[in-house]
Amino acid sequence: MATPPRRRKRAEPIASSAIDIAFEAVANDPTLDSPARVLLAKQSRLVDAQRRNEDLGSALKVLTGLAGLAVAIALGVMVWQAKNANGLLIEPFSVPPDLAAKGLTGEAVASQVLDQLARMQTETNSFRKASSYANDWGTDIKVSIPTTGVSLGELQGALSQWLGHETRISGEVFRAALPAAQRPGAPLASQSTPTGGGMGLVVAVRMSGGPAFSVRGAETEIETLAASAAEQIFKSTQPYRYARWISTRGDQAGALATYQWVAVEGSSPYERAWGYRNWGQEMTNAGDPETGLRLEHEALRLVPDFSHAWAQIANAELILGRDEAFLAATDKVIPLMPKDRETEEWYRLANIPRANRARLLGDFATASRLDQADLAVPRLARSLGASGQFRALGSPIGLHDLAAARAQAARVLDKGATGEAALVERARLAVMFAEEDWAGLIARQPISEKAGAFGATPRARASSVELLNLAYARASIGDHAGAASMVADTPADCGRCLTLRGQLAAMAGDHAGAERWFAQAAKIAPSFPQPLFTWGQARLAKGDLAGALSLFRQAQKKGPGWADPYKFEGDVLVRQGKTKEARAAYAKAVERAPNWAAAREAKSKITAKDAH
Repeated sequence: MATPPRRRKRAEPIASSAIDIAFEAVANDPTLDSPARVLLAKQSRLVDAQRRNEDLGSALKVLTGLAGLAVAIALGVMVWQAKNANGLLIEPFSVPPDLAAKGLTGEAVASQVLDQLARMQTETNSFRKASSYANDWGTDIKVSIPTTGVSLGELQGALSQWLGHETRISGEVFRAALPAAQRPGAPLASQSTPTGGGMGLVVAVRMSGGPAFSVRGAETEIETLAASAAEQIFKSTQPYRYARWISTRGDQAGALATYQWVAVEGSSPYERAWGYRNWGQEMTNAGDPETGLRLEHEALRLVPDFSHAWAQIANAELILGRDEAFLAATDKVIPLMPKDRETEEWYRLANIPRANRARLLGDFATASRLDQADLAVPRLARSLGASGQFRALGSPIGLHDLAAARAQAARVLDKGATGEAALVERARLAVMFAEEDWAGLIARQPISEKAGAFGATPRARASSVELLNLAYARASIGDHAGAASMVADTPADCGRCLTLRGQLAAMAGDHAGAERWFAQAAKIAPSFPQPLFTWGQARLAKGDLAGALSLFRQAQKKGPGWADPYKFEGDVLVRQGKTKEARAAYAKAVERAPNWAAAREAKSKITAKDAH
């Protein structure tokens, strides 16, 4: 039988390390300075130090990570800024050593060019937001100052040049022979071969993404040369803004040519639309609204909801006398303009379209309030210039406030600039018509013709308010044949033209013809009160009181803010012996036109009569 294995005796636990031994020794020897206790104290300090080192290492790792993250974020920001860089950086020009010794250093030349560019940008009068330009610098125009070594600024500049759209200007100044007849600051390409004009300076300029050019002049004309160089840079890099700048300085031909270039060669559909829009505006202002309309529709083809093109369409249609088309375009502008974030707030929130609409519907009091609110905004008033003052002239005339009309006309004359002779003349003619100065209007015709106040094309001339008023003046002094000849070619789609033809026929005693013309006018302008009111005047003049009263009341419904139909309703009611109703009609007229002397006098007379 096999012997069972002997059971092994359980082994006593043994110390696994010096620490265990030390603990046992301490347990058996409680003496404070025993060797075991000293060993344990040393070992504890070593453990604490090791733990502190581990914590410090962890902290260093965290800090290193955070530093790396900060560097990455900083680099990311720099890259983002570089990709969105649209500024203008002018590098110091290379100049001859002797000029630099005199203080005309490369940095000094670059600074002079920069100063001229900043001045032109500040002087540019536009309601278009700077950020909407295809190549906007904003306020980021600076001279690059070189440094030794590689700085963060130079790294940022290198990234901007590599990733962004920054415009960089560089160049050099050197001496060369001048032509005998040197025009200071003229582009080098425009000069003839030097013919002994002496030595002068040439400023050669190079642009990133643009053509190089040179200007030359006398050494004493460095400021003029810098201005010429800056103007060429401005024109090449921001043509639309340049056109606005030269337009405000009276160079309409140069502005028109630049707008044409932008319309055809602009870098984006939006930029081209602005070119067409302003090209069209220039043509309309020059007396050719038909061409202006075609160009504005080209702008809409590129940007269908372009509020500024719709505004110019409304203006051209108004000049052509197509009232319903004007109203339709204006009703497009009113909701679109406030949404146009590419337009300065002081313009997109302006009352211009609402004032124009109110004025054409006869609500001159509302139009006047809106006009004055706009003209009280300094930037808006400055942007509108004489045209804004002229637009506001229609309101006091419509309100029969001659004193206010004369004062407003004076503002037009005061604000009138070079190239606005037609506008200034139209203001004079409007006041003369309101004053019923028929002889003065007729005598002034040659001056008005010379100023271009009647339009530049046959169509614009035939529908011109000024020419129609002149025809009315002729009829008013008995020259019915002369008046008729002036309106013989008026277009059939011009509401005010048909209305005037009705007036002229009535003044000449052709009542059947008058009825026909007035009916046509009311038909093509069904939204407007003027044809009906004028028709009522003609009927009143021939004694048809009932017919006149009916038309005046129809006009009131279409233009409830217009004083004239109420005043003439009162005239009819007086002749019908209905004084109480007449007084109420006159009161409504005075309420709408408080300074209309005739309405106030009529109301006073009938009130005094009733009192007795």
